[in-house]
Amino acid sequence: KKEKHESKIPYNHRCSTNSKQHTLCTREKDAEVITVKSDCMPLYKTYLAEYIDLHSTLMRLGETPGIQTVLDVFSENNTAYAVMDYILGISLKTYLSNCGETLSWEQMKDIFPPVLTTLGILHSKGIVHRAISPSTLFVTDKMELKLIGFGISASRTSDSDIASEIFEGYAPPEQYSNARRNGSWTDVFGICAVLYRCLTGQTPPSATARLNEDTLVEPMMINRAVPVNISKVIMKGLNLETSDRIGTINELVDRLF
Repeated sequence: KKEKHESKIPYNHRCSTNSKQHTLCTREKDAEVITVKSDCMPLYKTYLAEYIDLHSTLMRLGETPGIQTVLDVFSENNTAYAVMDYILGISLKTYLSNCGETLSWEQMKDIFPPVLTTLGILHSKGIVHRAISPSTLFVTDKMELKLIGFGISASRTSDSDIASEIFEGYAPPEQYSNARRNGSWTDVFGICAVLYRCLTGQTPPSATARLNEDTLVEPMMINRAVPVNISKVIMKGLNLETSDRIGTINELVDRLF
């Protein structure tokens, strides 16, 4: 089965022109072709090219453990589309809800390594996901984890020129400001927030709230069954300061396993 996903530049996104918010593009009811506002055309073309480049890179990876396979990328209707392999399964969010909200570390260390390995590969190719959460991780019918929901960088930064999708509690401070540089450490924060959620049954407080008063409780203080070293590594990965956070997925894997 295949799913066709439209470009991550939907017509309700906006661009900033002369300090005002304007619609980036529109599509009339029952029409197929997207019409781009003339003053937003350069920005639209930039984001469209980034979308095509991102999914073309993912497609060249072929069938890779830990992520949804991109089968095709094509341009049509003045936008772009990615065709992706259908995943038979449920979101990790739903899976946790169905099994008592938590997982043991013994369960997790069997299913997370493929995703972590693939994240390391993606980072080496310059791809940062920026939206790792229980909603973008799927548990397949074979009990494998698959990461979905890749998007252009502007769609994952709250003060960019277009509407963004930020997963509160899983997004680090650098996703709330263009002044902060994103990188592999951004996804380290996201995956550590997911580990935290799985082990404790609680979503970490949002990064913006923690900047005012950091109330993040260590995992082993919530769930005594969490190994001490795992708890410490997760806290290091959730550090608000990038200079003090675990910087790469390879380092995270070394510390966890």
